[in-house]
Amino acid sequence: MAQEIPTPEALVHLTVFAVDSSAGLLRDGNYDYEFSADSVVLRHSPTTVVYALTESTQSTYLIEDVVTTDSKSQVRSIEIAKDGRSVTLVNLNTVRTLIYLTILVRDTSTRTLVNCDPQMTNAPPT
Repeated sequence: MAQEIPTPEALVHLTVFAVDSSAGLLRDGNYDYEFSADSVVLRHSPTTVVYALTESTQSTYLIEDVVTTDSKSQVRSIEIAKDGRSVTLVNLNTVRTLIYLTILVRDTSTRTLVNCDPQMTNAPPT
């Protein structure tokens, strides 16, 4: 379900966890993840969005990189916190578009990389 963000700042929580692979089809091998909002609809120009690992996410899991499908130069200033537990980006939100993100989280205890993929919908004010 999409979460509308009418303000200039948004915080989205990300929980990453190891699971028993015999439990069924998983998104990323022996790991799964959950966002507090899988998709955000941005209504303010610009909007600062923070994706932060939750306290329940093991301390050995760190954000390593972020990649976007932004073909309209809307996402700027992608900054991963020094502790690797959050990433902040600025979305100019001046063009209506859908942007997919890949937040790459590394389990430093196993060196496994987990691909977490939220969406942002730009719906700039008129």
